[in-house]
Amino acid sequence: MSIKSAALAVIFAGIAAAQSQPQSQTFDFTNKPTQQGLQEIATILRTVGNIKTLSIDSTAASVTVSGTADELAMSGWIIHALDQPAPPATTAPPQQFLIAGKSDDVIRVYHLSSVPAAQPQPIQEVLTVLRTVGDIQKVFNYTALSDLVVRGSASDISFADFVIGALDIQKGSTTATKELDITDPYQGPQQIKVFYLAHASTAQSIQEILTTLRTVADIQKVFNYSPLNALVIRAVPIQMAASEWMIQSLDIASAPATSGAPNAHEFQMAGYGRIAPTVISVYYPANLTTPQGLNQTLTALRTDLSIQKTFDYSSPAAIVVRGSADVVAKAEQLMQTRDQASKSTP
Repeated sequence: MSIKSAALAVIFAGIAAAQSQPQSQTFDFTNKPTQQGLQEIATILRTVGNIKTLSIDSTAASVTVSGTADELAMSGWIIHALDQPAPPATTAPPQQFLIAGKSDDVIRVYHLSSVPAAQPQPIQEVLTVLRTVGDIQKVFNYTALSDLVVRGSASDISFADFVIGALDIQKGSTTATKELDITDPYQGPQQIKVFYLAHASTAQSIQEILTTLRTVADIQKVFNYSPLNALVIRAVPIQMAASEWMIQSLDIASAPATSGAPNAHEFQMAGYGRIAPTVISVYYPANLTTPQGLNQTLTALRTDLSIQKTFDYSSPAAIVVRGSADVVAKAEQLMQTRDQASKSTP
């Protein structure tokens, strides 16, 4: 190596060492956040930015960050994006920051235009959808502007774009199911769907459908969004087909005209992975329609027939069962017998 090359190498090494040395910077705000807002910004820097050392000054409404030059630049960008006088009047494209030295690590700030800042619950629900359905952990909200700050890979950001676009709308503006196909590195092809429920409008009915999907169809990545009576689901195609069928079977104004008949509603669920083919049955009782009657029948299915994949729905009254064709046939016979006995009981 020549003397000149050696000298340049020393210079570049010194620059790199200087950039990696911890530094501190205090960030002031043009638009002073509240104490809650300051705490949320600090949490965003820790959760999304991986900033380990920071402090807040409530009196001065400032944040002091210690980190590398790149971490300070990222922190400054996040703070600038949130240091706004008020939520934007119109929806603008999300602001984006590419993490230095990484080609697939992005931070985006999303403004939820249909969520008033005075209503933090919807923001929390969108945040929970991103975490539970999308497996995005580096995300947090800034309530004052109805903002969500999200960090992830290109696939994570694609998921966030889809979900926020499907949920950040006015109620009643659409009823069409929205769908996104993805490929999971471990489970292969998956589908993400947003269902806007037409009749299930109470917290209880939405929670019952959500629990049915988890209990009967083994759907774990599902969560609700209350302002739109919507469900966001992520599953392999076979599970998604079963979920869509169950939603269509339960999200109805009244039970079908064949109420009480055996085999009133069945879905043949193909096998996948190590799961054998099964049958899902929705039984609409004619007489066992009280919460007590439904609960006692559910207990009988679990106790007498050892069926665990079963759950009930209140309005219209229904019981959902999943098992082999033989097990489902026995379950339907038990439900029909109890239903008929309930009719003859004064």
